[in-house]
Amino acid sequence: MILKFTTMNLIMNTLLSIQLIGDYFLCMGQILLLQNIHRKNTCASVSVKTQIIFTIIFTIRYADLLVSYLTVYKSFENQHLDLAYIVVHNFVKIAHIIIMYWTLLVIFVLFRKSESRKFDAFRYEMLISACAIMAVLLNDKLETEDVMWTFSIYLEAVAMVPQRFLISRTKHVDGIVFYYIGFLSLYKFCYMANWIFSTIYLDSRFDKIAFAAGIIQLISYCDIFVSRKMSKSRISIQEDDYQFLHCSEGLKLNSEDSNSICNATAAFKNKNKITFQTV
Repeated sequence: MILKFTTMNLIMNTLLSIQLIGDYFLCMGQILLLQNIHRKNTCASVSVKTQIIFTIIFTIRYADLLVSYLTVYKSFENQHLDLAYIVVHNFVKIAHIIIMYWTLLVIFVLFRKSESRKFDAFRYEMLISACAIMAVLLNDKLETEDVMWTFSIYLEAVAMVPQRFLISRTKHVDGIVFYYIGFLSLYKFCYMANWIFSTIYLDSRFDKIAFAAGIIQLISYCDIFVSRKMSKSRISIQEDDYQFLHCSEGLKLNSEDSNSICNATAAFKNKNKITFQTV
């Protein structure tokens, strides 16, 4: 009996740790994004609409903090939670939602002129409306709390669509956006692992909606990772073509002209670098 109790505690502590690590990844990704916006004095590579959607998602999901402080995610229901974990977990949730609202405030107040409105033109209202309708029609229980939770799950699965649309227009994935999405991927991976292990070892109910939405979300992140790789390859090919063309012509010129070509090649690289940093 004692051995069984010890084993159960070990499993619970492991699952709680995985969930808490996921929360840290989520919070650190948002901090990294905000810090980069301040450092570069621009938010041109960030989809403001994606940030608005994420703020809506976590405002809904963290609404239980207004009702009760001692709460955890709906995906992990257990009455024997460690008090220290609950305090730390809720602290991270509060810190994350504050950072998200601060990010929006910084974007709209300090760097509003640097918004890529021309490229960040996806109609995110359609995503919100479609997810709201799906949450009413496809849910576990037709109750306010459950519908709102399901709505946040559906919306999170497609939250990266405006950012992907922005990338498709600019043909470039900024490095900081790449790392930000990497942190989001780690966060979602931790939570999905938590759902799977809690179902196996604690006989918790397997949430098919949350898991399916999580798969879609990870696929959308992988698509952006591939876009990052392709954009870097495209820049490299353009530079190689430029160098080959002008170096071939340089064979017919004297050494002074060849130096001019090398300088032109360097200017080309700098031009591309500046262009993609400002988009």
